[in-house]
Formats: sequence, structure tokens, C-alpha cells
Amino acid sequence: RGVFFVPQDAMGAKGVERRNREIAESLRTSGITVVLIDRDIVPFPQRSTFDLVGIDNVQAGYDQAKHLIDCGCRRIVYVSHEKQVWTVDARFSGLRNALEEHGLPTDGPLLFRGDPENPDFVRSVMRERPDGVAFIHDDMAIAFMETRSRLSKRKIRYIGLDDISLARRMGISSLRQPAPFIGEEAARLMALRLFHDTLPPRQVLFSAELMPRASSRS
Repeated sequence: RGVFFVPQDAMGAKGVERRNREIAESLRTSGITVVLIDRDIVPFPQRSTFDLVGIDNVQAGYDQAKHLIDCGCRRIVYVSHEKQVWTVDARFSGLRNALEEHGLPTDGPLLFRGDPENPDFVRSVMRERPDGVAFIHDDMAIAFMETRSRLSKRKIRYIGLDDISLARRMGISSLRQPAPFIGEEAARLMALRLFHDTLPPRQVLFSAELMPRASSRS
């Protein structure tokens, strides 16, 4: 009667966004209630007609940048995988908001998408001479910084997102998602819809908790 749906990452492959919409609409047409988890099935900042539960990704990008600014960074860029996905655009929007609010430069490339294990990609980011880097996920931060360590020793501060155990062990600053609460809220919305709740589509967004560590300190 109900499905919790995490839309597939749109990796630039044709039809991924369309396929996500088709899946969601097919479920609804079959009388199955859908609650989206983490991201929407339409490009940011659009919203679909399904309930959505996750973190506030705009706020997350803002918080990542704000933390780096508070740590002394003045040239901050955002690094993501090559996937074209709702959460990336939302977080980058938040990062730009933080830079503009603090009067920091937003000229030149600020968003980089690529393979963190590719030295050419890492060089392309470092040519912008950032002193702070916000990453879409902790695993991206780990791979990127390992590649960069073989190319340059210049100090930069950085922060990831997800607070995975390896990031904690490596002293990487991160944002922690409140996963249990996201699950509980998704279940609550599902129960409401199954009992024929008729309110408009809801978007329930949680704040992620900042976990500062050595990677963003001087």
C-alpha cells in the first residue's frame, strides 16, 4: 500500500529523471502511496506532488560554507561527483548564499563535478586556489584529498557531509544527518496518507548537525 522511494541519482545518463517520474507516477496510478526520501524527482528548486522527507540541503550547503568562513577561509569552492542530482544543486545554492552574505567572491568556477581519484580533475579544482573546499559527501572528500596529497602540500581546509565512521577516524569535519528522525517522519507521513490525509504535498526538512574536526582547523 505504500512505498518509500529514494529517486535514482541522475548521472547524466539519458532518461534517469524521466524514469524516476515514471516510477513514482506508476506507483500512484496503481493506488500505492509514495513518500520520497532525501531528494525529489524533479530538478531543484522545483517540487513534485509527493511528500518529501530529508535534510534541508540548502541549509546544509550554507552551513558547510559558513563553517569554513568562520575558520578563516575566503576562497571556497564546492566539489561533487559527476551525477546531476537535486541535492547537489540545493547545497551549492546554500553555499553561494553564504559567500554572498559574507561578501566573499562568487566569480569564476565555484562548482566542480568529477572523479576525485582523477589527478586532472583535482588539478582543475586547485587551479582556482581555494583555501576551503566543501564536499558533497565524506567519501568524496577522502578520495579527493588523498589524490591531492600526491600533487601538492599546500594547506587547505575542508568539510564533508554524512559523518561516516572513516571521516570521524580521519578527523574530517562533516555534517551529520539525523537519519533516525528522517525515517520516523517518513513513516508518520506514510501513515497519514494511508488514512486518506488530503493536505497538499509536504516537505519535511531536518537540520544536519555540524561536527567540526581537524580538517577545517588551521
